[in-house]
Amino acid sequence: MPLSNADRKTEHTLLWLFGVSFLVHVAGCIVSVYFIENESKGTNLYAFYRTRTTGEKISPGNTFIESLNTGYRATCAINPSWVKDLLVLRSSYDSDLDLENIQQTWLPATYHLFGLPYANGYWMLFLVFFFSSLFQIYFLCQVVCIDFFRQPCLARWFEYALTSPLQVVLIASCVMIRDVYTIILLFGAQLVCVLLGFPIEYALQNQKLAYFMLEKLRDQNFAVQIECVCNENECECDVVDTHVKASELKVLLKCDPTFPASVRFFNRACVTSRNLWIVCMSASFLLHIFVWFILVDQLFNVLGESDCYDGPDGWKQPLQIVVYGQGVLFTLFAVVPVVQIAQMSSKSTSAIFLDGSIAYAILSVTAKTLLGATYIAFVLLFPFKTEP
Repeated sequence: MPLSNADRKTEHTLLWLFGVSFLVHVAGCIVSVYFIENESKGTNLYAFYRTRTTGEKISPGNTFIESLNTGYRATCAINPSWVKDLLVLRSSYDSDLDLENIQQTWLPATYHLFGLPYANGYWMLFLVFFFSSLFQIYFLCQVVCIDFFRQPCLARWFEYALTSPLQVVLIASCVMIRDVYTIILLFGAQLVCVLLGFPIEYALQNQKLAYFMLEKLRDQNFAVQIECVCNENECECDVVDTHVKASELKVLLKCDPTFPASVRFFNRACVTSRNLWIVCMSASFLLHIFVWFILVDQLFNVLGESDCYDGPDGWKQPLQIVVYGQGVLFTLFAVVPVVQIAQMSSKSTSAIFLDGSIAYAILSVTAKTLLGATYIAFVLLFPFKTEP
């Protein structure tokens, strides 16, 4: 079937969008490999840790924790308010039970995640661009069938599930979040947050379909004629006319298309789909809030504590752009389904999902390009590196 002018224009738009996106992601891969091969400062290497408790029996000769606390308080003479007391545990001494009086504190102990002493930020950046470039090829192959983009797209959410958690880990590493368990939880939270996008789209589609059927069932001047061909085991039915009057359909099928059971069925389907959308959207949004609260709050801590050191501060601006830029763009991803649900009564389902596909593609390539540029700038300017 030949494409209409509107479909042909849409096809050109999609080809241009995914083609440019593919080229941008390939360029990101090349730049990442260049810095992997040529970086010598080591500021792109991140060692992770787990918390380890250490302590001592309180006695006049053992003052390890007190000395540690005293030295720690003196680490920021410029702005002492940023230095908080170390968290210390003390045993509840009970002479009757002959318990020792012990105090403990927490220290970071290096942790080799997956057996690796370091995580290389440039490798994470490369994987983000590499995975996305593969999916751009897949989407380019699907442009010949525009209907692929007019329905919920599982492939899109697989792409984001592979790339956005890596982006979050990269941002977390930049703001000094190196606790391995916090990193794993941030990775998992972002992964689930993204994967909820598919049931959100699916619920929207079902809600729109149920709403459409309810409207038609209540319209006495509209019905659907169905032609069925049956054999011994099954029947195959097709819609052959959508302009048959309800009275005529009643004669054809010997049933009432506005039978209350049908209305109740689609009412339940509409309510169920709406509730599914609300639950999935709420869960996804809460995970988004938790992830970005941690990242932004830690950014404030890093910027405040950096006042303790008299050194170059050019790295602060790209770091802020990394965090705030990704935070804004990730939030815009969450805005898209809200706009889609608002358009449900005024636009067709196919148009809603097509616009959503274009919006998601633009946001994705923008977020990854901005992350690549600002992260590299941050690493080149950052004056500290992880010691073995």
